[in-house]
Amino acid sequence: AQNLTVEAANALLKIFEEPRPKTIIILITESPQRLLPTIRSRAQKITFGLVVPDDYAKLLEQKIDKAKGQLIRSLALGRPGMVLRILNADDEEVERLKQILDYFEVLTKGDLVEKMKMAYEVADLETPQIREILDAWISLVDTDKADNLIKARGMIERNVNSKLLLSDLILKFTA
Repeated sequence: AQNLTVEAANALLKIFEEPRPKTIIILITESPQRLLPTIRSRAQKITFGLVVPDDYAKLLEQKIDKAKGQLIRSLALGRPGMVLRILNADDEEVERLKQILDYFEVLTKGDLVEKMKMAYEVADLETPQIREILDAWISLVDTDKADNLIKARGMIERNVNSKLLLSDLILKFTA
């Protein structure tokens, strides 16, 4: 919902002001502050937290291969949907998710040269793939380090030069 244009937000506001009987509107957003204040004031906020891994432990009791088990421990982070995605992933998807973790390893532990090489490699990917990588990184970093990643995630939607954006991100993340 945070990506609504002004026109779309105003149309939604009209629906809020004159809803049909028994209408329920569900808005999903990671950034409620980006919604129009008039929309926020007419909506009820419900926060969904992460699921405690013990709550989906039965899923992990299934016979799974080592690679998928490692991905679940590293990427799921309280998100049962991600657990299911990994469990149902084909070999190509597993390799792609492993690559995201490898990129994250470079981001957090690599030297500047390794990070810049990785940034250029990621920048050569298609926008949806870059978005997925940034989303994974956002979920993996500490909250205090996520701001620059979130900003980069928003910028990638605006068709910016991905090499410049990711190079800048690496420099900010390294500082």
